[in-house]
Amino acid sequence: MKKINLLILVTLFSFLSCTNEDNPETLSNQEESIDVQDLQYYKGIPVAHRFDVSVEELTGANLSKGNTRSKNLTVNRVNFDNYSLEQIVAAVEMELDKFPYIREESLPEEKIQLLQRDFPTLSQKEIQEKMPIIEEYYHQNLDYLAYDNLKKNKVSILSRTNDSYTEISCIKKAFKNYGGSFGSYALSAYAFYKASTTARDAAPIAFPGVSTDTKQDAYRHILWSSLLCRYYYTISSKAPKLRFAKAIGDVNEECGNNNADAREMDYHNNAIGRKIYDQNAPYKKFFGFTVGVRTPSVSNLKSKAKTEVDNAILIQGNSINEKAQTIKAGQFNCTTRYIRKTRFICEDTSTGELITDAPSFGVDQIDQIDYNQEECWEVYYETYKTCNGDKAVYLR
Repeated sequence: MKKINLLILVTLFSFLSCTNEDNPETLSNQEESIDVQDLQYYKGIPVAHRFDVSVEELTGANLSKGNTRSKNLTVNRVNFDNYSLEQIVAAVEMELDKFPYIREESLPEEKIQLLQRDFPTLSQKEIQEKMPIIEEYYHQNLDYLAYDNLKKNKVSILSRTNDSYTEISCIKKAFKNYGGSFGSYALSAYAFYKASTTARDAAPIAFPGVSTDTKQDAYRHILWSSLLCRYYYTISSKAPKLRFAKAIGDVNEECGNNNADAREMDYHNNAIGRKIYDQNAPYKKFFGFTVGVRTPSVSNLKSKAKTEVDNAILIQGNSINEKAQTIKAGQFNCTTRYIRKTRFICEDTSTGELITDAPSFGVDQIDQIDYNQEECWEVYYETYKTCNGDKAVYLR
C-alpha cells in the first residue's frame, strides 16, 4: 500500500470514524468549503458531477439543482448493439480509473477519496444507505463515456449478422433480467468478454481433449462463472456481482441449444463457480471500515476451479431426462447409510398377537425399559441414502 501523508490520514480517519455515523456533517473535513449551489442532484442525492454527460440525460428528468420535477427527457442515446465485445472492452478500459470500483490493483484510500469528492455532503452512514443509487450513478456514467469513446474514435459499426451482435443481444437480455438501468451495459460486455476469453483459453490447458460435456467443459463453466463475478466491478458489495453472474449464466443457456442434461450440467457448474468466487472474495476493511471486496487473482480462481473438477462426478443414466433430473435434484454422489433402531417383539397378553406396530425407540432409550422386558426388544437396522449435490458434474 502506498504511503499515506498526514493530511490524507486525518481526512480518512474523519471519514471512517464510527462515532460520527449519526452526525449530519460531511464525510471529511474539507480544506475548502463546499458550495452547495455547484452540486447537482441524481435521484435526490447531491453530487459534485464531473462527467460530460448531463444529469438530466442520466435520469431522463430535470433533477439538477434540487428540482425533482420530471420532464420525461429520457434520451436512450447509448446503444452498443452494433459494436463488438472487443471494441466495447477497449472503450471501457480507457475509463475505469475514473471510477471508485474495487479492482485487484485498487488502493482503498484512493477509492474512498474519489467517492468522497463526488458525494461531499453525505455522511458515512448515508453513503452506505444510498449505495445502490450511487452504484447506478457510476454505472450509467460509464456507459455514456464508453459509448462516446466509440463514437469519437469512429469505431466501425458491425453488421447485424456478425457473431458479436448475437453475443451482445444475449448480454442485454441477461442484464435486463439482472436489473435494467441499475447496472452498466458496457461493464456487462466487459465482464462477459474478459471472463469468456480467459476461461476459453484456460480450459484446454487444464483438461486437454474434447470439450463438450466433459471435465474440460465443466472447468470452463466453473472458471467462467467465477470470473464473471470478478470482472463485474462494484464499489462495495458482492451481491450485484453474484446476481450478474447468475443472470449471464442463465441466459447463456437460454440462448443456446443444449440438451436438457447438458443444460443442467452447465447450470450446476455455474453455481459452483459463483460459490468459489464468494468464498475467495472476502470483504476488506480500511481503518475498520468495510471498503469493498478483496479481488481474488485469476490464478487463484483457476486453481480452485481445477480442484473442483478433479473431484467431479460422472453423471450416468438411461436417458437425457433422467440425467437432467439427477443433476437438478442433486441426487448424485450418494452413499447408503444405516440407522440403528429397536422394536417391541413380544406378544400382547390380552390378545396373544405379536406386537409389530409399537413405536420405535432409540438405542439410548433401552435403559429406560423395565429390565424384566428387555428380551422383548429387538435391534434392527434401516438403510437410508444421503447425497452430496455440491460436487462438480460432467456427462462424458
